[in-house]
Amino acid sequence: MAIEKEKFKNVVILLLDAFNVDYLKSDSEQRQFIPNIAHLADNGIWYKNVFVGGAPTQMALPVLFTSSYPLDYGGYGEGIKYRPKSITEIFKDNGYNTFSVMTASGGGCCFGYDRGFDEYLELFDLRSYVAYFIKYQYGFRKVLIDSGRLKKNKAVESLQKLTNNFFVSLEKTLDNYEAYWSKFGYDVYNPCNIDFLKKIVSKEVDKFHGNQINYVLSLLEGKKNILFDYFASLKAHPINSKQAIDILLKKIMNKDEKIFAYMHLLDIHDSKTFDYYGASSNQDLKNILFNTWDQVNLSLTDHEDNDKINDLITTVYVDYQIGRLIRALEENGVLDDTLLVVLNDHGKVDQSRLERSNIGFWDELARMNIIFYNTKYNAKESNSLFSAIDFPPTLLDIVGIKEESTFQGKIMSCNDKSASDYVLYESLGKGTCDFSVKPILVCVRSEKMKVICRESDWYWLLGMYSKPKVYDLINDPSEKKPLRRRDFLRSDEYGKLSHIAKTRCKQIRSKHKYKISFMHMLWWNFKKLIGADT
Repeated sequence: MAIEKEKFKNVVILLLDAFNVDYLKSDSEQRQFIPNIAHLADNGIWYKNVFVGGAPTQMALPVLFTSSYPLDYGGYGEGIKYRPKSITEIFKDNGYNTFSVMTASGGGCCFGYDRGFDEYLELFDLRSYVAYFIKYQYGFRKVLIDSGRLKKNKAVESLQKLTNNFFVSLEKTLDNYEAYWSKFGYDVYNPCNIDFLKKIVSKEVDKFHGNQINYVLSLLEGKKNILFDYFASLKAHPINSKQAIDILLKKIMNKDEKIFAYMHLLDIHDSKTFDYYGASSNQDLKNILFNTWDQVNLSLTDHEDNDKINDLITTVYVDYQIGRLIRALEENGVLDDTLLVVLNDHGKVDQSRLERSNIGFWDELARMNIIFYNTKYNAKESNSLFSAIDFPPTLLDIVGIKEESTFQGKIMSCNDKSASDYVLYESLGKGTCDFSVKPILVCVRSEKMKVICRESDWYWLLGMYSKPKVYDLINDPSEKKPLRRRDFLRSDEYGKLSHIAKTRCKQIRSKHKYKISFMHMLWWNFKKLIGADT
């Protein structure tokens, strides 16, 4: 059965970064604590078996915005800057006033995500952003240089572009803080002099543009930097879902214009709500949070359980804010004309799993839920297999907008006929997007089997692949133990999925030729073989 089509005055996307979809299962202990999200799922169009195009966020967002895979169009390193038209631009072309609050640094304007937005607010924890930049952008290349895998001049060349993007995003974010926090009465950095911070940033930008190579080298070598030292000293209170919803409500209550809003809520990903957001100022919320804490039977002395309960408490906090949004829209007569879309970009996975070779391919990290809600909808749910790449064409179909021809996904419906035989998601592993020094990983998943294909370190020389990881999802749905080679090699299902994965690897590689010399690659592999590469 197809979804009812209607011309909605408002379309509001609530992306819950790292939401655990298991909380919504009917037999889940946690479901009782998130009544508002559960209400939207139970009374809307609910797709329960959707998989990301890539994870984490920086790989997931290009898929959700442009219906293209993360390793297409130069890869996720440039976000959507060079990709075809995004859903935002399409809504803008169709008369919507487009608005966003972005709280994740991986989706900033330097990655092109401001394309098509009339108003685009980057409001995220600058400390985390700076730490991520130094640790993962520079740190990753430092490791590659030290190992001999990447030549220094190549690293400097790529870091010049990254550093420029970093400063563009940083200046934009500071402008947003200055323009919006005073308006809503929020003090993000306390104590922090925004004017002083902007002066420091401005000086660093001038230094960078004065001699980019020397500036990059100084960061690469870990030399003292006043800007990064100052950020490290700040006591930040990053934006949360309450603040984002406050901003949205002020925007959407203007009944004279159509609104397309994209709200990226990072609370759950960071799981810091209970510590940071002063729930005691709201007695109802305080009671809900502490009631949740008391009812959940988890030991607070165990580190893993602490992480789990913090994740749940944060999710409860976000659920409360979503309930507040629903009530406000209803009280102001706006809810009937609004399509609410709730989805996650990825889930969460135990740290011990992340350290194993599946990277971002574990089901608990890769599974999504997508909920479309309107008061006029009859409840429907689908357990059929779909991909995140199907989200953009489905969203446009629901609101009656013609699908963009560049979309790679298809329209989802609630019948099995539209289901996919398999879904495909891909990655370059940890660190930055760099096809010249990193092997491509592709996962193809059917309802029965998961096949993970990885280019070997010798791929560019010999076209080889590492031993595949294969999981029997019928008998081992938790993916506790990969199948032995003899158990899957002659399987028809493996043959089909493996062929799809390798074909996709070759397709991506053909667009991103290896740029380091044959001798350099040979030398690096020799060092690795004798154990000299640490």
